[in-house]
Amino acid sequence: KANAQYRVQHKNGAYLWLDTIGKIIEEGEFKGNILLTSRDITEHKMAEIAMRNSEEKYRLIADNAYDGITIYDSTTFISIYQNPAVKEMLGYPSEAWLNQHLLEYVHPDDLTLVEQKVKEGLEKGEGSIQCRIKKSDSSYIWMEINGRVMHRDSDSPLLLFIVRDISQRKRAEEELIASEARLRY
Repeated sequence: KANAQYRVQHKNGAYLWLDTIGKIIEEGEFKGNILLTSRDITEHKMAEIAMRNSEEKYRLIADNAYDGITIYDSTTFISIYQNPAVKEMLGYPSEAWLNQHLLEYVHPDDLTLVEQKVKEGLEKGEGSIQCRIKKSDSSYIWMEINGRVMHRDSDSPLLLFIVRDISQRKRAEEELIASEARLRY
C-alpha cells in the first residue's frame, strides 16, 4: 500500500491536486495488478498553502516587531513563542524563555495581581496590566502587557501578549510624585 499527493493538469489547463492510494491486488483474476484510488484535494491543498503563507507573513511581522510578543498555552500557561524583542528586553536567550510558566519571572510583589488579571483576561478574552518582570541579570523592569485570548479550531486557546518596557515612564512618574511631594512641604 502506498500513498502520494501530486499535481496534474486538467484538460482545461488548470492544475489539480490529487491524493492517490495504490495497492497491489493479491487475489482473484486481477492478482498482481495495482489498484489506484484518487481523490481531488485541490481545495484542501490551496487552503493549506494559503494558511502557510499567512503564517509566514505573521511570523515575519512578529519577529521584526519592536514590541515584545509572547504566546502561551492557556491550559498549561507554558510559553510556546517569543519574538526577538522579548530577548532584547529581558536579556535571556530565546530558548531560555521557551517552555517557562507564565508566572516564572513575575516580581513576587506583583504575583497576586498578575494571577487575578490572567483569570479576568481568560473570562473577558482580553486584558492589560503593568507589572515587573525579571531580567537575566536578576534586575526587574516595568512592563505594560496587553493580552488577548486566541481561539483555535481544535486545541485549547492560546494567550497572546504584547509587552513593552515602560521602566523609563515609571521612573519619570515616580520622580514627578516625589517632586510634587517636596513642593507641598
